[in-house]
Amino acid sequence: MKHWILIALLLIAGCSSDSPEDRIIAMVDAMARAAEDEKMSPLRGAIADDYRDLRDNDRQAVLNIMRGVMLRTDNILVFPNVTAIRLATDDYAEVDVSVRFAGADWDRLSLRGSSYDFELEVRRSGDDWQIVT
Repeated sequence: MKHWILIALLLIAGCSSDSPEDRIIAMVDAMARAAEDEKMSPLRGAIADDYRDLRDNDRQAVLNIMRGVMLRTDNILVFPNVTAIRLATDDYAEVDVSVRFAGADWDRLSLRGSSYDFELEVRRSGDDWQIVT
């Protein structure tokens, strides 16, 4: 049953427009899937080379944090919800994302989780969008 739901969602996503908002949501969703699949390459592609956050983490530092979380957590589940997109220009936007994380322990049939809210600044880079802060 889950496979049919996923296929339906992919078909709906394939029919959506190519607006900046749609591309930003697709980037957030792709990052969530990459984290669940423990694939760093899509995450690296989504973080701008000049990334800097309020804690003074640069691109490499935030990628190391993500890598560490993946190494410590088995079966991570990521549920992003883009709550707002404010386009400042055609190439720059502020994005509010609420993300729920869960670490699954399939042996005990349990989930341990937490929720975080992120305020991102993203910039268009060619056809893609990247997080700059």
